[in-house]
Amino acid sequence: MKQIKTLENCIQSIIALEPCYGPKGGNTTRIYTRQGEVIEDNRRLKTILNRFLKYYGYDLVELRKNYKNYLGCGQCVPLPVSHYLVLVPLKMRHPLVENDGASGYVSVADVLKICEEDSLDTDQRIKCRIHLNGGLSMPCCFTRQVIEKRLNQGRLALDRYRLLHNQAGIHRQQPLVIAEQVRNGPDLYEKINTISSFLYQLLADVRI
Repeated sequence: MKQIKTLENCIQSIIALEPCYGPKGGNTTRIYTRQGEVIEDNRRLKTILNRFLKYYGYDLVELRKNYKNYLGCGQCVPLPVSHYLVLVPLKMRHPLVENDGASGYVSVADVLKICEEDSLDTDQRIKCRIHLNGGLSMPCCFTRQVIEKRLNQGRLALDRYRLLHNQAGIHRQQPLVIAEQVRNGPDLYEKINTISSFLYQLLADVRI
């Protein structure tokens, strides 16, 4: 891990943000990149998220409001920022105090698989580990079913983003689901879920 003072050198490759407590107990952020780096930043996740969205030209409050109304969801609103990138909020820790925050964000396109944790080997509050591009993984306090529901909400939000910007599928850097994920799925359930997500993506693109 390495310390950075700005996000400019990695902002285009960010695939996840995780809230955590630093060595002195303060709120810090883990930044996960597509190159397999995990960078510790001593700022709060909300600060990092706002800077990230500003880079793409968005305001957090307005973006949440727009997609909250469209999806009819509560506080856990997906944040699409380009034709290929949408971040979904997931509970990643149990905060020590209420205002510390529990949610991190993960890029839907960079989720490879979701593995349920053995409660005998880990904190029982951590239900799953989410495996990402770059050989990384991160904890999540949600069940596998809840995570998959949130990822699908993210795909719906991305579908909406493409409709609004009228460039669906153009210059997309990578698909939401890649063939390698289907081949390497760890079990039948995982493969069914991956194929379903792929079919949703295909139908969404055709409809657009």
